[in-house]
Amino acid sequence: MMGKYNRIYRMISTFTDEQSSEGTSRLTNIELEQVKQLIDNEIIIDFKYNGEVCHWRDGDMEYSILFLTEKQIDFVRLIECKMHEGMVGNTIIDDITEDVLYDKFDVSVFGFLKFEMNYDFFKYRLNNLTKDDVLDKILKYGKESLTENEKLLLGDKEMISPLDEI
Repeated sequence: MMGKYNRIYRMISTFTDEQSSEGTSRLTNIELEQVKQLIDNEIIIDFKYNGEVCHWRDGDMEYSILFLTEKQIDFVRLIECKMHEGMVGNTIIDDITEDVLYDKFDVSVFGFLKFEMNYDFFKYRLNNLTKDDVLDKILKYGKESLTENEKLLLGDKEMISPLDEI
């Protein structure tokens, strides 16, 4: 399912819901339809964020995880700029693909959805992690950085799902 996505991005925005609602009026009907299609067809997970941990409702910021292609994230950046031009606030978009692929992303930031996000990231690794990636991780972080699943992958064995560890 997630194998078709090239990258994983984290987007943190300090713009309020009101600012974003106001900003959507700046978009053309075509852009609005493209945004709707992106939301409907791609994996984008949104949270409220207080600067430390994600929540359903509490927090002044938006924290999103986006499983998108580079072309799609370029479109998201363009729309974010257009919607919020001249407004007080900031949106930061980081490519976290390598951290997720190397199982180095701290999922504790997701609070109540920590397990679910860990599972989503596992599925991404299951579909995208290669032996070359594991060898690159060894070069970058040392062989002691390998997870059990990375060792299994190198040994041509099936990785263990977080669901199997419940």
